[in-house]
Amino acid sequence: MKMLAITGVLSFFLLLPGSLSHESPLQGFSSSVISAPTEEAGSFVPGETSEYDLWCLFAKVGRGEIEYLGREDLDGVPVHHVRSSFSRLGSVDDEDIYGTADDFLPLMVERRISTLGGLRVETEKYDQENYRIDIDKKRGDTVDFETISSDESIQNLILLFFDLRRHDLKPGLKIPVNLPRQRFVLEVKGLTDIEVPCGSFSAYEVSSGNGELRLWIAARSDPVILKASLQTPLFGNYSMILTGHGHRL
Repeated sequence: MKMLAITGVLSFFLLLPGSLSHESPLQGFSSSVISAPTEEAGSFVPGETSEYDLWCLFAKVGRGEIEYLGREDLDGVPVHHVRSSFSRLGSVDDEDIYGTADDFLPLMVERRISTLGGLRVETEKYDQENYRIDIDKKRGDTVDFETISSDESIQNLILLFFDLRRHDLKPGLKIPVNLPRQRFVLEVKGLTDIEVPCGSFSAYEVSSGNGELRLWIAARSDPVILKASLQTPLFGNYSMILTGHGHRL
């Protein structure tokens, strides 16, 4: 169970960026000053974008961004639409993620992974009533299928970052997490000070029971993820650190 948890989260950290081109400029997006908080606590504004650097031990190995695109309809169901793009060492992982309007549970993920070996396209369809994911994987003329089943609602790590903003993060609060290939419980440890390229902030430290996954969430009206850290026995420490936060024009 321990190695299974590490493997699932590690797959996210290992696919983060080297070079990205922004389609439009960011308002308030800076490597030195984070943008002003949104007017409503916990609100989600279309165009809100967070940019991160990815570190392995003491070396920067990639970068990427997560953008909230707003509310849309997916087959008649109201959803949140989130787009992420992460790359490292010649690989780029782009995802369009659609989550339920009330609790950010994933309904569909469209994923495009570009590597030196070519393009792989994956579509994940979530059946949250039957706790199941059907995955189509296409590379060239090859098509593979995979099904993942669970006994409760299945979450998505990036959508989890947004869902955590809906919680009243008080010390001692425990939040069960069920990702496609692992489960764990996050616990709010309390407030601490943290410094990232955007500046110094007061943040809630949240971690899994064994401390392998740790998150620092800004203690402010727009509680973005300032830093995420994963400790592994084989590869050491991986970190995703916020370098800018703002809204596209």
